[in-house]
Amino acid sequence: VIKRDYSFEFAQKFIEKLWLSNPYAELEKYSSSIGFFHHAQFTGLIPLNGEVEPKIIVAESFHIKPILGWLQETPPYYLLTLSSNEIKVYKGDAWDLSFIKTINNELSDGSKKLSKVKVQEFFRRAENEISHLLDDKSRPVVIAGVDWVQSLFRKVIKNSNFVTMNIRGDFKRFGLEVLKNASRGVLSELFKKAKNKLFIDFELARNRGKILNNLQDISKAAVEGRIKKILIARDQVVWGEVMKGDGNLKIHHRQMNSRDDDILDNLAEKVMEKGGKVLCIPKREIPGQNVAMAIVY
Repeated sequence: VIKRDYSFEFAQKFIEKLWLSNPYAELEKYSSSIGFFHHAQFTGLIPLNGEVEPKIIVAESFHIKPILGWLQETPPYYLLTLSSNEIKVYKGDAWDLSFIKTINNELSDGSKKLSKVKVQEFFRRAENEISHLLDDKSRPVVIAGVDWVQSLFRKVIKNSNFVTMNIRGDFKRFGLEVLKNASRGVLSELFKKAKNKLFIDFELARNRGKILNNLQDISKAAVEGRIKKILIARDQVVWGEVMKGDGNLKIHHRQMNSRDDDILDNLAEKVMEKGGKVLCIPKREIPGQNVAMAIVY
């Protein structure tokens, strides 16, 4: 396929840039799975949590579909670890968890056990500072702590953005890796709930006649910016081209040339570019087992 559009000399020169960047030196830093990207102007990698299907994609644009589902299961989030003497604030995403600040309980007298009244007052005084630190209101907030501390925190903190999910346990002695893994488990459950809600949205949209499941119709709506939400089969590839002007498709039974791309990947990119919501899931989970299904405005 590549030989039809590019000479051996061109391919050799392109790959030569990759070896000059010494990718193995970077790869050896990670024990996790890796998403590796190479372009004429860009070479980079993304460490991925968990196992992924080994795959090589050669195309004229980067493919987001192989990692989109993984990113959706671990969205950017905040983590608060709670104890009677302090609150630690972290910011996390699919790759990392970074410490932001410790808020100390100034009411503490140094004793290990504080009265519930003092702990409640500490949480009440800390509320404004926490709200300021959690400046991205779109991020879910994970709280970690023993049951009675979490219970007091929930009673005091009235802002619903603060308390969306919880991890039970005393995490004061644990490192970032334990906190990251625990947070991902909770976020995965949040993703399942969001996915189930989305299925309900699709059923309601079907009743209103706002569903598209034909790829040609979906592509045109995507180019026009009319797609509100779309389900994409992450385990399927539809080879072809999306015409830039009107969104018409040329669908092929296999990759015919280097211009051929995964149409499903292109649709995901176009919908996101236009402000729509994309969910990449296995084909078996999409109603009717379509490769794509969309809600339109």
